[in-house]
Amino acid sequence: RRLSAYNDVEPAWVPASQALKVLAWSPFPVEYLNSLHPQLEAYAALKKALAESRDALATPAPEPIPDGKIIRIGMSDERMPEIRARLAEKGFGPEGDYIPVDPFVLDTEFSARLKTYQISAGVKASGLVGPQTIRALNGEETINYAAAILNNMERLRWLPKDLGKRHVFVNQPAFSVRVMDNGKETWNSRVIVGKPHTQTSVFHDEMETVVFNPSWGVPQSIIANEYLPKLRRDPGYLDRIGFKVVNQKGKVVSSRSVNWRAYGRKIPYGIHQPPGSDNALGELKFLFPNSHDIYMHDTPNRELFEKDVRAFSHGCVRVQNPREFAAVLLGWDSAKIDEYVSTHGSENVKLPAKVPVHLTYFTAWPGEDGQIKFYADIYGRDKAMENARSAITLAQR
Repeated sequence: RRLSAYNDVEPAWVPASQALKVLAWSPFPVEYLNSLHPQLEAYAALKKALAESRDALATPAPEPIPDGKIIRIGMSDERMPEIRARLAEKGFGPEGDYIPVDPFVLDTEFSARLKTYQISAGVKASGLVGPQTIRALNGEETINYAAAILNNMERLRWLPKDLGKRHVFVNQPAFSVRVMDNGKETWNSRVIVGKPHTQTSVFHDEMETVVFNPSWGVPQSIIANEYLPKLRRDPGYLDRIGFKVVNQKGKVVSSRSVNWRAYGRKIPYGIHQPPGSDNALGELKFLFPNSHDIYMHDTPNRELFEKDVRAFSHGCVRVQNPREFAAVLLGWDSAKIDEYVSTHGSENVKLPAKVPVHLTYFTAWPGEDGQIKFYADIYGRDKAMENARSAITLAQR
């Protein structure tokens, strides 16, 4: 938690004195030390990648590919043959019987392979060859990779030992959610997470309820920061857009009747948006009660899911395909989900069994192909970890 106020995790740890006692008497000290590491495939993959990254640092760098103009699809460039060769060396060579018509031209097939490499290298997956891609191909980012891998190996220690046979796994820097069943991904979707100044927290909880056609109780922070300035200028604003204002006695009042200029951050009124097509939570809300008031939900603003960087929320997690998500969690078919959304009012439906939810922050994570994918450090948490690691190293000298 010292690294970030948004870290709400309690890593399990073994006191050094206890570990030393066990090592002193154990006939299998190596096995004991290995047992203290996370027993997850992701940890083993990151550990392997760390060794490879360190080997790369010790290996003489090849002749660097020179800088130049951005190479776009259809453009010819004398650097392309070397770029093709370097990509193949890194395990991203051509698939099948692909042979370029002109090795000097960036074609669509090679651009697709380049995108896959760019994702693994933490470079924007544009499919074009720009300065960042050239630096990565030249190995100039290797030190950053090693640090990122170390950061995320440490974060794996913060996960519960048992994630749950079925669980929901949100990785904020990847802007993704996955449903895992017995270690296999059975569903995934894009998500939108918190802005840098309203970050999504890291914590673990249990999904309990799906809410169909939810109303939205506007948080006090949003009332004070976003609605209050508008209401001071235009007291009838909420009446016009169909929001309800509720006083401390639970009575609905007109927003025009309230002297909004009399209030600062503490506002003795609640604001609610009724269910509807323009409701901020969309058609569905997914509840896992927690102290952060964070939940997952639909949104009417679908266009934001097409962005590469999707940090736009006030902290909650917006899901691109909420009807699919509800069907997976409830074990219903899509027709039943559609029928509930269309014909039922606001209704809470309990899950057949609670499902563990892990809201995580990993800037390096193995993909389905085993390659480590690197993601932008959207909240600057890697730097905090590197500073902490440096401080520990200095203190131990």
